[in-house]
Amino acid sequence: MEDKAIVISEDHYNALGVIRSLGEKKIPVNLILTTKPGHTYTNKSKYVTEVIFTDHDQKKIIEEVKKLCKNQGRYFIFPLSDFSAMLIDQNYTLFDKNVVCPNMKGNMMIYQNKVNSKNLAIKCGMKSAKSMILKVSDYAKWSEFPAIIKPLISQEGVKSDITIVDNSQELVEALDKFRTRNYTRVLIEQYLAGKDEHMVEVLGCSFGENVFIAGIIKKIREYPMKRGSTSYAQIVQEHKDIEYETIKQFIKLSQYEGLFDMEFKYVDGRCYFIECNFRNGAPSYAFTLSGCNLPYNWVLGKKNKELINMGQENNGLYFMCEQTDFLNALKREISLKKWLKDFCHCKKIFLVTNDSYPSFVYYMQFIKTMLKRLFRR
Repeated sequence: MEDKAIVISEDHYNALGVIRSLGEKKIPVNLILTTKPGHTYTNKSKYVTEVIFTDHDQKKIIEEVKKLCKNQGRYFIFPLSDFSAMLIDQNYTLFDKNVVCPNMKGNMMIYQNKVNSKNLAIKCGMKSAKSMILKVSDYAKWSEFPAIIKPLISQEGVKSDITIVDNSQELVEALDKFRTRNYTRVLIEQYLAGKDEHMVEVLGCSFGENVFIAGIIKKIREYPMKRGSTSYAQIVQEHKDIEYETIKQFIKLSQYEGLFDMEFKYVDGRCYFIECNFRNGAPSYAFTLSGCNLPYNWVLGKKNKELINMGQENNGLYFMCEQTDFLNALKREISLKKWLKDFCHCKKIFLVTNDSYPSFVYYMQFIKTMLKRLFRR
């Protein structure tokens, strides 16, 4: 029986990395794109055999998955957003036996709530910053600064809504903005700062009682800085205060099967749990470049085949999400000289020579947008 994949995602480099990881292993990819048709680039990958545009229509997504899976083959589903991950989890029992999909036995909504995930992490022995659920009108209930405010459930908002505040006045102003964006509650937590502070990601996959950890991403830069996604980082196999066994315990207790991405913040010699994304981590293609193909490993794990580990020579590999990290240079977060030096000495996970057309489409659209803004001035 031929293995095939169904990727459900917005138009994002997260999807592009998974599509390439599977395509390079000769697994045909059907793409369900929850972005409206137009200036999309993910579907331009040479590894995409079919693309279906659905927007965020839940009923249509499920119908399209069922329709695709009526064809011959074994289908592995890869939902790559919080929205699609929860949708598949809520409907995982509806699919035929030839369909393999990540799930938490229908309980993903519980652990997409960041407070519940933090409580499970603490139960497993991880450290966590002080936090609370805050109604957007309850300014006076929080008094520790600096603090960071974020959506309580990721799919209720967007990453760009994350806000750092240094005092009560900034808190009031930030919560007012959250209210105008139709939030009724948010998660507020102590903003951790100190010696050698940086973000850390642990990427892996789980199947049955088995949890496989590919390695650790030590972030050097994010975009936007200090509150965004990985833009320049290093892959390592060990990191101070990261214990693989506690992470495996967390995944097992959540009863989750699939790709995952767990985030920590390292400060003053300690790592603090931030959140767990029950889906593929956006920079996972860096592991594919290192020899450890996570999406393909999940396929192998579900088939009871031997998994592929990262080559030892790639421990310490630097990589860049160059299309976002370049914006750090444009905004003068780093010097252009420094950026060019980093660019020349790392792996790139967006512009890939054997599948370059998606990047070409993206950059052409980026240039057009920049020119339009320039001529409007």
